[in-house]
Amino acid sequence: MTKNTLLKIARIQQIDMALTTKGLSRQTVYKRIIYPSFFIAKRTYYNYLDVNAKKELREVHGLDWETALKKLEPINYIKLMEEIKSTDFFAIKMEPLSDDERQEIMKALKK
Repeated sequence: MTKNTLLKIARIQQIDMALTTKGLSRQTVYKRIIYPSFFIAKRTYYNYLDVNAKKELREVHGLDWETALKKLEPINYIKLMEEIKSTDFFAIKMEPLSDDERQEIMKALKK
């Protein structure tokens, strides 16, 4: 896989790990964060979770994945989700985030 694809996979895995360890389901993470940010299918999301992107970045491309991801501009997922909900973004109908959901996501992303 290309370096950029592996970096995208590593970012998705990082988001998944942060939010699922806080108790959010993978379905919620996919529906509210991954799909609106990366526009990938659910099957692709689950396939990406099985890829050892960090090892491949290190061994094939000689990159430390954490350093490489820090160089990329982080996405403000809360702001993105609120923007998506305030518009008719691709006609995706989502219920508003509860305050508890918003706080959980903020805590998980601050790690």
